[in-house]
Amino acid sequence: MLHIALAGAGIGGLAAGLALAQSGCRVSIFERTPVLAEVGAGLQLSPNANAALRRLGVLARVERDAVAPLSLRIGRGRDGTVLARLPLGRHAEDRFGAPFLLTLRADLQRALRESIQDNPHVTIETGKGIANWRVAGDRLMLEFDGDRPVVAVDGLVGCDGLHSVVRERLGFAPTPEPGRGGRTAWRATIDASEAPAPFRRPNANLWLGHKVHLVHYPVASGRLVNVIAAIDDSRPGDRADAFWSAPGDPVEIEQRFASWADPIRQLLAAPKAWGKWPLIDRPPLGHWSQGRVTLLGDAAHPMLPFLAQGAAQAIEDAAALGDAILAHPHDPAVAFRAYEAVRLRRTARIQAESRRQAVIYHLPPPASAVRDFVLRCTPANKLLARYDWLYAT
Repeated sequence: MLHIALAGAGIGGLAAGLALAQSGCRVSIFERTPVLAEVGAGLQLSPNANAALRRLGVLARVERDAVAPLSLRIGRGRDGTVLARLPLGRHAEDRFGAPFLLTLRADLQRALRESIQDNPHVTIETGKGIANWRVAGDRLMLEFDGDRPVVAVDGLVGCDGLHSVVRERLGFAPTPEPGRGGRTAWRATIDASEAPAPFRRPNANLWLGHKVHLVHYPVASGRLVNVIAAIDDSRPGDRADAFWSAPGDPVEIEQRFASWADPIRQLLAAPKAWGKWPLIDRPPLGHWSQGRVTLLGDAAHPMLPFLAQGAAQAIEDAAALGDAILAHPHDPAVAFRAYEAVRLRRTARIQAESRRQAVIYHLPPPASAVRDFVLRCTPANKLLARYDWLYAT
């Protein structure tokens, strides 16, 4: 039985732990932080992600607290005009082969951890960050932060996110710190009773504007509403160590959306606190793997959230990694190369399409008027068909 180590117990690391265990591996997940915090806000789990979660045996647990939206509504923020309604619900499941779900990141993490607790071949050690490794024959000797014993494993997967230590130790350039000319996402979660009545319905909502857009949808079985505002921001970004925790000033949100329709501004006035984080991606890598070490999720392919695919692609990575190990159960290096070959092209395309979508969402007039006209005149099924390449399983 191969012994594979994973650096990081986020969504990608937990999903990879399950996939590898189901492929016959012993898995040790090492998490640098002392407590497995359920960070972040809401997630849109598209059908491609849910198909992979179903394979991992996690989907039923995720569905307990998730919301299955009836539609995606795309509108113009300044006057609240709905430009398009894309059918989801049963229609999306029939078309793509898996449901479209809205959930809290914490609920997804909990479902993954519960599944891991049911699997005796996966362990999680917190407060234990991988600092480096050395090759000793056909084994990797993992070295940890602090005075901790070395651990011998057969392979290592860096699931340690945007600022991945494993990625840097492989010799790739570190992810740049956010600077001028970037984008910032603001997040908040409110009780559903505080949202305008139309915004409590089981729909995903996207409102477009010049240099800003807004996404909101119900989560936690409809008890809460998740709100994310993305803003083109010319000021220096927040430090990386405040990635999930930098507080945002509600006055800034009020000012940036001052000209938008009243119901939307009412929604934006409801949160008692905002968190904000810089949006960072980088060009695709030509390869992720070196021998018995590879990367997964944001460590391999950080992407902007404008297609809501960050978590989804980490989950897809995990399933593909499990398949590669199953096909090459005695040679992690060969398995990692096979995994990489399957995933490189798709994730590179999603990175590029996410950047393109960011431009489309934030168009200024008169280009935005053309975009809005196309949305209003294109049949809903034809708009939904544009996602076939991404969502179909």
